[in-house]
Amino acid sequence: MLLFVRSGVGQQGGILCCVVSVGRVVSIVEAASTPWRAAAGLLAFSCDEGVANPWHGADVTRLDAEELASRIEVALRAQGTEGPTFDRAVVVDVVGRGSQGLSPGEVAYATATGLDRVFSSTFTQSWLADKPQVFVLEPGELFPISDMGLMGTSGYSTRPDRLDLPAGELPHVRRLDESGITVRIDARCVASLDGLLAASPLSVAAVVINEDWSELDVPDELFPIAAKDPVTQRDRVKRAVAAALSQGSVVVVVPELCATVGTVEDMEELLDETVGPVVVFAGSSHVVRDSVNANEAHVILPGVGVAWSHDKFVPYETRDRDREGITTSAMPEVTIACGNHVRVAVLICKDVLAPKHAELLGHLGVHLLGVPAMSKGLDDFASAAYTIVGRSQGAMVVANNPRVWEGAVVDTALLGHPVASYQKTDVAHPEATPGFSYGVLGEGWRGSENI
Repeated sequence: MLLFVRSGVGQQGGILCCVVSVGRVVSIVEAASTPWRAAAGLLAFSCDEGVANPWHGADVTRLDAEELASRIEVALRAQGTEGPTFDRAVVVDVVGRGSQGLSPGEVAYATATGLDRVFSSTFTQSWLADKPQVFVLEPGELFPISDMGLMGTSGYSTRPDRLDLPAGELPHVRRLDESGITVRIDARCVASLDGLLAASPLSVAAVVINEDWSELDVPDELFPIAAKDPVTQRDRVKRAVAAALSQGSVVVVVPELCATVGTVEDMEELLDETVGPVVVFAGSSHVVRDSVNANEAHVILPGVGVAWSHDKFVPYETRDRDREGITTSAMPEVTIACGNHVRVAVLICKDVLAPKHAELLGHLGVHLLGVPAMSKGLDDFASAAYTIVGRSQGAMVVANNPRVWEGAVVDTALLGHPVASYQKTDVAHPEATPGFSYGVLGEGWRGSENI
């Protein structure tokens, strides 16, 4: 068992020597099969010891913790020319040779920090390997996040300064708090999602389908809202998505309540003919499932079809009698589709406007958020975009419909992304519909086209 000595000056000027065991730190490292398991175990132990973050302590504690974390990082990176390997003996040796001045909990936190700096890119793969393909992330559970991987031509601003971490977190390890939302992790499409990394810079498109409300059937109870001419609507959606894909867009977002019977199948067929990574947020539609009214959105991937779906959980409502007639749950759900390096989610319109919802997705490390919307304006979405960008360096793409509200052309697309913050735009020619706006992450909207 390894020991270290914490020294201090007593009232009489003598040296107080307190021998403290760090055997638990060593045993966690030696028992861990992966750096993720080691880092998570060490972080949990530091919390059990009541250590929030040694970098929050006195100067000497902060310096000692930084020195230990740095020496672990340097020692591990020196292991061979093929890159760092998880050599437990190296970690144990560094801990044993230089933990003076730190408590066992502080040693655990500093050791986990060193592992985080070296191996954080492997954390998600190891984490998912220990889980079923689809699982619920429980409150209090530790989970890894990744740095932003969807690069733009101008690069991205640095990650937010995470040195002032809350208790129980590392730069790439976070803990889920009680949120009132069930968080479902879906790891069934890892290869498809990670393939988005190859599409650099990432091109995005937001389509608009309808000219104005005269093309939509809107009952007094606001359910179901649907196209007056479903056949024409289906053709418009297919042509708009096909045009956006042919323009080179890798991410396409269709607005809220634009999908009709057959549109999902059409988009699946379009993606079957597409080479390379693509993700289509296929709008949404009002549906009745088992006597329950829902506003349902689908996400489509090539070779997969509908990868996952989402039910809107914040209905549209006004201060008077108007309220979207969907059934909402006391515990709504959000799905985070996880690759080893990329995380993707979809929310519908008002779902994303509550600050706590955008904060939750940012905390979960979402890199790409698609938002089908039906809104008189997109200014309210700017706050959510700032939150996603600032919290996870992610990107948010909003597609809005119809393009004319009360006689005025409204913004039909919003793109929130690092560097450029957020930008709104609308289609180019007032007389034409449908159409799409297209842009590049890191640069913003480049233009729009009508078809």
